[in-house]
Formats: sequence, structure tokens, C-alpha cells
Amino acid sequence: MLSRALHYFLAVADQQSFTRAAAALYVSQPALSQQIRLLEQQLAATLFDRSGRQIRLTPAGEAYLPYARRALAQLQQGERSLRELDDLRRGALRLAFPPTLTASLIGPLVAEYHRAWPGITLTLEEQSQEQSAQRLRHGELDLAFGYAGGEHPQLNQQPLYEETLALVVNDRHPLAAATPCPLRALHDLPLALLDRSFASRMEIDRCLQRHGIEPQIQLESNAVSSLIALVSHGELATLLPASLAVDRPMLCVRPLMPGVLMRTVVLLRAPQSPPSAAALALIDLLTHHLAQRALRPPGH
Repeated sequence: MLSRALHYFLAVADQQSFTRAAAALYVSQPALSQQIRLLEQQLAATLFDRSGRQIRLTPAGEAYLPYARRALAQLQQGERSLRELDDLRRGALRLAFPPTLTASLIGPLVAEYHRAWPGITLTLEEQSQEQSAQRLRHGELDLAFGYAGGEHPQLNQQPLYEETLALVVNDRHPLAAATPCPLRALHDLPLALLDRSFASRMEIDRCLQRHGIEPQIQLESNAVSSLIALVSHGELATLLPASLAVDRPMLCVRPLMPGVLMRTVVLLRAPQSPPSAAALALIDLLTHHLAQRALRPPGH
């Protein structure tokens, strides 16, 4: 198989010796040499200079080496994924997401995933989209959730659904009765918002600037829970996804008119790394989860 030939080629390249490579691989030297010759025949190129006492890569071998390493890593990942598909009783999944999606999407999705595959070890991290994108590129995450529009051309972005930001106030706030709330009411309004490390905040700033609206931003936070607590017990308002205020009787959600604060939730992954079986299982479950949510009546 190709994976065996690549494995043998890399062993000889690293050991610079057929004898040492054969010993490291626990195979006979004739068997190793035969695999290398077959690979060279398939490539129509001589990969090793065998003329000296030490085996060296030819220019063709040097050129082929990085591709062989990547190809073998991909093949091994594919083999692991196939083995995992036979039995998802073990494995690991590293997932990141912005805090605005924790309650509405991540919580229900992960709970359902854990019930289906309790043997998969989940690592969940709330962080900004920029952090998630960087860690995906470095292979430190399997999947991440975020919002469309981020400048991450190296990542695959799969659109999931549309989300609307709304004005969130407590039931004593002067705008609690405004249904819907005109966007111009935000001018000079004291607000508590997520800080500028979050894509949500950047979208809010761009929208308000386009409409010439200058609110009084009196507080910034990197935690959604802090914003909700402050709005529930204080005089400030905030802009958050409407779903975050569900089942919170002290809070009132008021849609904004015109409804301009729309954004698309996306699934992010690195194209150079094929998803593991654990990641594929989450993607399949996500598709089912979103289909079921779309069938629910409004307000449920």
C-alpha cells in the first residue's frame, strides 16, 4: 500500500541508512529496499543517492519529502477516522465558540452529543472568533463556531442559520414597553456591551456608525453572563441575541426596527486536516439539531 511505501521512504530519509531504517521498522532490508524501488518506479524518479557510504536524498527526493510527510499524516488520520467510525466509545473533540452561542446552541448540542457518545472526551472553550481561528490554523482545535464575515480565508466556513441581535433591558427600563424599539432610540442610550475582541461587538459598532447613532457605552465586558446580570439589576441596556434572554423573567427583549443587526452563524474548520470521526459525528448531529429546531413553532 502507498502508506507503507511512504512510511519506508521517510524512515530511510530520516535514518540515512537502509540498514538502520529496516531495524527501526522491524522489517528485513530486502523487503524495505523493494518497497523503495517500487515507489521510485511509480514516481519515475530516483529518490536516494546510493553511491556513497551514507544514503542521501537526491534533489528529487528532497522535493518529494515534504509532500510524503503530509500525505502519510493524512493517510494515518484517515485510518484513525475509519477505526473510530467503527466504535465511537472513545476519542476526543476540541471545540471553541463565542459566549453569545453558549446557551442557544452549544449547550443543547453538546448535551445531546454527550448522551449519544459518552465515551468521547470533550474540551469546550469560550473565546473570541479571532482566537478560535488562530488555534484552528495551528491544529489546536477540531471545530469552532463563529460568525460569517470574519477575514479567515484559510478556514472552511459552513453557514448554519441567521441570528438577530435585539435590545435587552430589565422590566423596569423606560424602553421595556417599546415593541419594536426604533433603532434611533439607541442614540445617547447608556449601554453595556461585549468588548471589541468579539465579532458581535464589531458588527454592532459598524451598524450604529452606518446609521449615525452614538450610544453611551458605559461598560464593556468579555462575559455574557456579566452583561445579563448587570442589565437585570441595573439601569443599563445591552444588545445580545434574543435567545439569551429566554426564561429570564426580569429581562425584556425588544426587536430593533429596522432589523439591521443580522448575522450568520457558521461552523469553522481547517481544510488541511480532515475531520475525525468524533468531529464528523458532531457535524451530523448539528445538522439534525438545526433541522429539528427549524420545525419548532416560534417562541419554543
